[in-house]
Amino acid sequence: MKVRHHNKRKRLRFIPLIAGVYGLILGLGLTVIGIADLAESVAGISPGGMGVVRCIVGFALVSFGLYGIWDGIRDLVKPQRDAGWIQTNQFILTDAEGRRSSYVSREVLREQLIALTKKEEDADISLQILPPVWIQGVGRLIQISYLYGEFPRLVAFFESTDGGYTIRQKEADLSLAEVFMEQFLIGSPDFSYWEEGTMTVHPGHTEGGAGRYLRIFGESWQDEHRFFSARDLELAVEGLSGGKYKCVELGLKGASFRIFSDEEEKEIIIMQIYFEEESGFRSLIKKGTMTQVKFWLVKIFHEGLREVIAAW
Repeated sequence: MKVRHHNKRKRLRFIPLIAGVYGLILGLGLTVIGIADLAESVAGISPGGMGVVRCIVGFALVSFGLYGIWDGIRDLVKPQRDAGWIQTNQFILTDAEGRRSSYVSREVLREQLIALTKKEEDADISLQILPPVWIQGVGRLIQISYLYGEFPRLVAFFESTDGGYTIRQKEADLSLAEVFMEQFLIGSPDFSYWEEGTMTVHPGHTEGGAGRYLRIFGESWQDEHRFFSARDLELAVEGLSGGKYKCVELGLKGASFRIFSDEEEKEIIIMQIYFEEESGFRSLIKKGTMTQVKFWLVKIFHEGLREVIAAW
């Protein structure tokens, strides 16, 4: 991801500073010569016309020089207002405990990110923006979450035209998450190198339709199903465990799943789950054996996500 570093260091402006010093010296020299000419004119030694001209030009050059010097050093002596942090939108922060607050600053974000590291299990924080903002080439940005755990990642939720939500995500450690969330606050997030996931979340959909899908990915192919059974989910997980499939994406009852095998422990299946609550979008990661994941997915298929995760 491209990170835009906003350079707020106090620094010298060398070009106007050098020009200002040169103009000041030249102006003072002409002024001194002009005053000497005027003195000789008063004494009757020489006419005073050139003395007046030299004084006027010298005064103009001194003024130009002083302005150039001020322009060169003003960043050092003039207090700078951090205008980028004037929030034109309202932000709602949901911490790892589920508490919501409209007071958001860099310090608060840093504290919440540090608090995630003290959790024994995977946890997340999220920033919701009101009203949603349009990101060119992506859509209306609603919320950014940071999921901390074995697979830390940033997740962005965009509103789609059919009433659902498109997800983009990026692997990120704490430092990168802090940088990006600060960019989000000041209005300059960059999603150029985020993973363009094909997953979508459609709250409230329980039957076949726009919010229900099963996508299976192989080495160089993918297959999508809008209508499927619990047995199809079991077969998909078995395909992951056996190495036949690379990844499975699932949209089911207001939630989105991304399921894949652990690269180090091939017998372990990983589920990334994204779903909507009253406080906003939440995300979690659950790992288990093939048998466990099959059991969870079938139970979610019949009973719903919230009923299952309540027992985890």
